[in-house]
Amino acid sequence: MPWLPSTLRGRLLLVFYGGVLLTLLGFSLVYSLLQQHQQLTSRSLELPEATELWLRLDQAVGDSQGLLQQSLEVPTRPPLEPPEVVWESEVRPILEHLQELYGKARVWEEERAAETRFFYDTRLLLRSLKDLQDEVAGLALESPEDALVLFRERLSPLEKEIRGSISGLIRIQLDLSRNNLAAVQQHLLELNQRVVWAALLMLLGLALLAGLLARQIVNPLKRLQHAILQLKEDRFQGDLGWQRRDEIGDLAREFQQMAEAIRERTRQLERSHEDLSRAYRDLDAATQARSEFFAGMSHDLRTPLNAIIGFADALLQETPEDPLTPYQADRLRRILNSGRQLLEMLNSLLDLSKIEAGRMPLHVEPFDLAICVRDAAQLLEPLWRQKQLSCEVHLEHEPWPCTSDEGKLRQILHNLMGNAIKFTPAGGTLKVGAAQEGDWVRLSVQDSGIGIPEAAQEQVFEMFQQVETHAAFRGQGTGLGLALVRRMVDLLEGTVTLKSQEGQGSTFTVRFPAQLGTRSPGP
Repeated sequence: MPWLPSTLRGRLLLVFYGGVLLTLLGFSLVYSLLQQHQQLTSRSLELPEATELWLRLDQAVGDSQGLLQQSLEVPTRPPLEPPEVVWESEVRPILEHLQELYGKARVWEEERAAETRFFYDTRLLLRSLKDLQDEVAGLALESPEDALVLFRERLSPLEKEIRGSISGLIRIQLDLSRNNLAAVQQHLLELNQRVVWAALLMLLGLALLAGLLARQIVNPLKRLQHAILQLKEDRFQGDLGWQRRDEIGDLAREFQQMAEAIRERTRQLERSHEDLSRAYRDLDAATQARSEFFAGMSHDLRTPLNAIIGFADALLQETPEDPLTPYQADRLRRILNSGRQLLEMLNSLLDLSKIEAGRMPLHVEPFDLAICVRDAAQLLEPLWRQKQLSCEVHLEHEPWPCTSDEGKLRQILHNLMGNAIKFTPAGGTLKVGAAQEGDWVRLSVQDSGIGIPEAAQEQVFEMFQQVETHAAFRGQGTGLGLALVRRMVDLLEGTVTLKSQEGQGSTFTVRFPAQLGTRSPGP
């Protein structure tokens, strides 16, 4: 549409100001209708007020006439209230109120002109009635008989004429009030209908503006959304089919440029896909070759190492016929310890290679966890007794049936306890515990050793990573034990965590399912 602003901001402002204008027009119309409603309500309220005043005036005139008649007929008994009091307390205030009511402008002024004239005529008659009552009251003091004759011949007919006129006027007012009430109700109904129509017209105008806004904004955005889905499914042809000069048009052009860049990047990825696949195949082959190399090397080296360890151990068995010198015994013990350390490293390398190659088998079978933990502590007893360590075992159940790979669990305990023994000074404490956590088992190995700095606590689970420790313990580890622990725990579908503080010992915690393959979600 040529009359619409060219920018999205301008169109939004157009819709906003159009809505404000429609709202103001609607409120103006409603205000005008409410003014008419107020006028009609005022008209309907004034009629009953005038009728009530005329009724009270009729009653007051009758009261004053009755009091005067009583004083004339029974002169020995004074009236309860003099007629002058009735005139001052009732008749005069009513006349003043009627004067105020008929003297102001009213919505029914033209209809009630005759009634206004009647008011002024009645007021003159009432003055005549008051003067005549005063005359009769004054004459009663001199000649009660003459006063009574004057009352009956002149005052009573005048009073009846006034009250009869007032009664006729009241009947006319009552009829007019009923007719006016019906007219007001009908008019109010028409006003309500006009208010409803005004509100509907305003809502219709706002709906038309909202529809225009939706057509100019929402529809292009939907087409752009459809194009995005096509791009996601690789069906976009590169052209949205429309051109705009507003912000949505700028967004569409940016989208087309992005789509072209994505297609170019896709072509580049397709060209490099074959190279990437070849690289993955080469990487798998290299990993397989490395695993086979470690496996073969470990197998080839373990045979001579076992022989070296065996010969060194045999030579250390001294006999009286062929004793060893201190120097020879020291060198043989060094050969034996170095051989055992190298054999442990080779075994760890072989196990890690099998795990990484996916060839480490799991032997899942029922076993007694309590026996497994106590056997591990007894197997390492010579080591922790040699360093004068105290070892405590705390088990929550005995016996403790579990279903998992007992061999790998024993190796995990052996590595964790051996690591604790290596890095705990003489006289320290070693604690091994097991507890039940639902369907899981929590194993913990706690020592009072040198501890591990917080910054290096994740590093110790990596291969060939050793933390710089106290000089007395440097070089005692191979950097493979904890890495093997983590990978074996992963095989058992468990987790291993470390809590340590430098100089205050370490606690390794292993959580694994008590029934491997039939567990609930872990803690």
